[in-house]
Amino acid sequence: MSWFLRKKTDCSRTLPPASSDPPCDSAAPIPPPLSIQAPSEPITLANARSCACDSEAERAGEEKEKTALRELVEKLEREKERLTTNLAATRARLSVELAAAEGRRAHCGRVVAQLAQLRTELREEQRVRTEDVAQKDAEIGTLQAALAAARDAGARRDDARERFHFVLAYNGQTGSVSRTVLASDPDSLLYTMYCGEWEYPRDENGRAIITCHPDRMWSRSGKTPNTLALKSLPVISARQQFLRWEVWKITAKANS
Repeated sequence: MSWFLRKKTDCSRTLPPASSDPPCDSAAPIPPPLSIQAPSEPITLANARSCACDSEAERAGEEKEKTALRELVEKLEREKERLTTNLAATRARLSVELAAAEGRRAHCGRVVAQLAQLRTELREEQRVRTEDVAQKDAEIGTLQAALAAARDAGARRDDARERFHFVLAYNGQTGSVSRTVLASDPDSLLYTMYCGEWEYPRDENGRAIITCHPDRMWSRSGKTPNTLALKSLPVISARQQFLRWEVWKITAKANS
């Protein structure tokens, strides 16, 4: 390659530049043709050998340059193959990672859907539990009210067992007598009347409707119930006592 450059340089030195040529004039006389001059130095065997050596050196240089170019091309080809292999491996690895990322994304989507379903089920369960708790609280309140009513009824029954509650048929006066006092003498008239076998009509509150106040009977007997005889009291049937009580209620309503 250097030989071609050298030849090109020599040719450019021997030929005049194109800009130095005189303008062409048709009226100017045409110069005579140039005569071929003989070389200044005769061509000898030494000159021929020198030219041959130069040619061999140039060919060796060209071969060397060609070898270097081939090595460079081979190196570039190997680099290209390496880069192509690395690119294919990187592409395959990225494809695997992309597939794994898609799988993880799908799994995350399923997990989110499951969480939403669990939240819905949890809210429904909490609503059902809240309703159950409210219903049970209502049932407990009802049972507590029933228990309180039963307790009050039991207390009233105990009080009724301990005391004799009455209402006077002729004036509506109410009162009660301790049954322990009446039971102090089971053979007395008071016990027979108010703690014995006598049955009295009852008002809406369960009080016995009577016509004689127990305290008056007690004072009349001189606080000794056995001295009071049955024949000393007017005999009034239960029906008559009830009728007297009803008449008194009607009269009280009319007067009010």
